Amino acid sequence: MAVEWRASAEIAAPIERVWDAMVDVERWPEWTPTVTEAAWIDPAPTAVGRRARLRQPKLGRAVWRVTEFEAPTTFVWVHRVPGMLTEGRHELEAGPDGLVTLRLTLTHTGAMAKVAGLLAGELTAGYVATEAESLKRRCEGA
Repeated sequence: MAVEWRASAEIAAPIERVWDAMVDVERWPEWTPTVTEAAWIDPAPTAVGRRARLRQPKLGRAVWRVTEFEAPTTFVWVHRVPGMLTEGRHELEAGPDGLVTLRLTLTHTGAMAKVAGLLAGELTAGYVATEAESLKRRCEGA
């Protein structure tokens, strides 16, 4: 069973600027209200296996582990709790018009995915959309 939320945005900024903001996890609380604390647990550089601790309003703290990292296009991490794996996928695609397409996907899988989706689906959908719009504002305003 999988439950998924998606959001996207077209960003008028160089892909490098969007990528740098997206992977600078410790600064996320500066530009999105969906993250109040963020810190890398493991030393740099960011690569597969690196972990970060995030605190989000109404969701508490979670440890995320990077599972894919391909600069400047793909950043994926996972958070595991009993009965559920959550994957956060961040993808960028540079277009010929100078716009960058941002695609965010959050997926719950496992025995508790449907329950989590029912309990926090509206909150999660709002967070994913807010993060896409917040990153757009951050990068276009820089």
